Amino acid sequence: MTLSGIFNNKKRRSQKKTRDTWTDKIYEARNQAYQALAPNEGMDPAEKLGWYALCKKYPGRFEDVTSGRRIDASGRLI
Repeated sequence: MTLSGIFNNKKRRSQKKTRDTWTDKIYEARNQAYQALAPNEGMDPAEKLGWYALCKKYPGRFEDVTSGRRIDASGRLI
């Protein structure tokens, strides 16, 4: 028996490609960007919601790859 429909999509919805406009590096997910930059910023890379702290510290630094829109201090697209 094969599964079809919604169960075939293995990609997590929360993974959104994000570009760091300062370094021009593209990360596969926003949390991956946080984990890569956290040690340099004195933050804990294991923090679950650390992405929002990074956005608050650097508003407008990150960009959503799919839409091309910047990400504001609260983590939303502008």
